[in-house]
Amino acid sequence: MSTPPAPSVINPDIPPPPRPVISTPSGDRPLSPTSTAGAPNKRSRVVSDDAMNVDITSPSASAPILISTAPSGLPVNKVQVLTSPQNTTTPVETVDASIHTPSNTSGKGKAVAFDVPERRPSPDGNAAAIKSAPSRYYAAAYLRDAPDAFKIKFTTNRSMCDEVDCSLSRYSSYGARARCDGSGDNKKILVFFNDQHDFTDCISSPRADLLNLAFSHYSPADAKLSDEMKSLFVTDIPLFLTVTQVRQAFSRYGTVIKCKLTPRKHYYNGHIQFSSADAITQFNDIWAIICLGNSLRVCPASFSKSQRDSRREHVAILAGIPKNIKEADLLEIATHVNAKTLNVPLSISSYKPKPYVYLNFSLFESLEAAKEMTVAFRGKGLTWHPPNEAQTLCHVCGCPGCSPSVCNPRPTRKVDDRLNKLYSRFNAGPRHGRQDSRQSRDNSTSRSRSRSNSRSRNNNSSSSRSNNNNNTSNTSRPNTSQNNNRNNTNTNNHRNNENSSGSTQPPHKPHSVNSTSPTQVERCQISHQPGINRVSD
Repeated sequence: MSTPPAPSVINPDIPPPPRPVISTPSGDRPLSPTSTAGAPNKRSRVVSDDAMNVDITSPSASAPILISTAPSGLPVNKVQVLTSPQNTTTPVETVDASIHTPSNTSGKGKAVAFDVPERRPSPDGNAAAIKSAPSRYYAAAYLRDAPDAFKIKFTTNRSMCDEVDCSLSRYSSYGARARCDGSGDNKKILVFFNDQHDFTDCISSPRADLLNLAFSHYSPADAKLSDEMKSLFVTDIPLFLTVTQVRQAFSRYGTVIKCKLTPRKHYYNGHIQFSSADAITQFNDIWAIICLGNSLRVCPASFSKSQRDSRREHVAILAGIPKNIKEADLLEIATHVNAKTLNVPLSISSYKPKPYVYLNFSLFESLEAAKEMTVAFRGKGLTWHPPNEAQTLCHVCGCPGCSPSVCNPRPTRKVDDRLNKLYSRFNAGPRHGRQDSRQSRDNSTSRSRSRSNSRSRNNNSSSSRSNNNNNTSNTSRPNTSQNNNRNNTNTNNHRNNENSSGSTQPPHKPHSVNSTSPTQVERCQISHQPGINRVSD
């Protein structure tokens, strides 16, 4: 039974489109076994442009048609194909049609230009309709005025702050947690309120629930200003100085209640606070102090920036000083040239003093007068230089334009290897450098360790022996008299048996003095030996 061929179109009134032209594949690629060169191939079908470019948007456009996608002779799946009209737009216009791409008609859609919004000026706060500036009202309770009962009951900062929080939390405007600030007589408990009525109620009378602890008004701005009037800024503190050493150096000028060091580059910056502002007035004329031979620059914390800069305005360099010289060695020169402070910089690599010193002057006239003087240190003449020539000075001799390799080259020493071998073999010859001393120190340390180890072993062995002897004596201690009698009787019987038998065996050796008495197991073995009669108790 043969199946009739299926129609190529659904609507018979519409003429079918022209059949597509079948082209053979290029090259020597073979076709299917049953196909020939003129037969259609499924993999190489080409659809003509006339069948695709059908305008369906215009009124005169034909209705969509169904075309066959399979060769003739096979079952056909009828699929509705909507043909689109010809589009004459350029590729750039096609890219611009996307909703995710901004319009761009140049650069083939690659260059995208974004509009940068203009920054609007901030609105004027003075012209605002609503102006809010909440205030905080601070209160402080100084522990130097606190009752003794409060100090005895609450001995730590945490316990005091927790108790204050529990007491003041009944106020709705009470701020964050209470905190302790200061030390010594200046130690206090700080709290704050957001409402003035609650603040006034808190400081009006002592708190009965806090063992009559009294709060008073406290201003952070006034406290900061008061601390500045009693504080110093210290610079050029070497890193090998400690807080204790710096604190002791400034204790010569008053009672120091705070000393803090902060690293900055290869020096420390310090903050020193005295108990009173009277100690700061003397530093209006003192620009530096000496601490363990090192010069520390000082400046009152209340000085403005212009006042601080004026102390570094007139500077000169005095170069050519020997190695390992500190500022304390140059105080006589600083006094004669009327310098207010001096500082020998330290190398950031070796942290050794450089061969020049900075001298600061209070006036320009004093600087010019100092440059006219000739200065010598330990018989060596020194030279004056402006501060901008510090980079051209040699870090070995301090002369300008001198290379360290040419200035002080390291001498080459010729050493005979044969002598070194002999010295190392017999541990003889001179000792040079720290390496030999370190080796000898290591050898002596190893010897002492070996000696201590041998001593500890001997002590352990002697202690173990003594413990064993004690344990043996303890086990054999009961019925000592009976055991001794048994041993003596057994020994006499053994000797009598030997004499009667006339044997040529060597005589029995007596036990050593240090030997202990035999245990119960040994006594049993001796009693069961042949030739020994057991004596009843």
